[in-house]
Amino acid sequence: MVAGASHPDGRAIAVLTWAGRGKIAPAHYLIEAPSCCAPSCKQPRMVSFRPFATLFARSAVCILLVAALRGQLDAVLDEARKLLARGQHSEALTRLLDYVRREPGDPRGYLLLGRAQADADQLDRAVSSLREAAARAPDLPAAHLELGIVEARRGDPDDAKAAFRKALELNFNYAQARFNLGLLLFQENDCAKQNSSSNTESSRADQDRNRRRHTV
Repeated sequence: MVAGASHPDGRAIAVLTWAGRGKIAPAHYLIEAPSCCAPSCKQPRMVSFRPFATLFARSAVCILLVAALRGQLDAVLDEARKLLARGQHSEALTRLLDYVRREPGDPRGYLLLGRAQADADQLDRAVSSLREAAARAPDLPAAHLELGIVEARRGDPDDAKAAFRKALELNFNYAQARFNLGLLLFQENDCAKQNSSSNTESSRADQDRNRRRHTV
């Protein structure tokens, strides 16, 4: 059996499977037609031998191993989520710190670690972890949302607003980010009004004192 293909430089290539005595042999051969031959050339030249079946088997094994490893990593993160839900912050932190040491490129670990640190009131560490998550997954809205929440708790409203705006830039319909940004803006406007009112009352009090002095 012959299956046709083409080489990047335009040469004709075929994969030949040998069959003998009614059985298909496990070996596959890579052959090519000489560049000088016409399309009707009947004498292809053998250029290399490749055990394609072995390559495919190895690829399948690699895929299965990667899937198994990914399943193990997901299981660790799921267990950490359950610990946080039960309020077992110390054990969750221990597992997540170990996880990010072993898998420093996975933003999910830093995201969960930041949440756990925030729940434990370790706000500075939480900000650092969530910034790592956002740096490794800049298109992940949840990382910017969580960062904004912790920045607001830490007393940095400007950084918090910037994080919420980034989350909304990535997902315009992100309700949590929109709500938190609106809340910060409302509080900011309310404080501005209170300061303005306080300044007005102080000015009126000064004017009243000045009038009393002149009348006396």
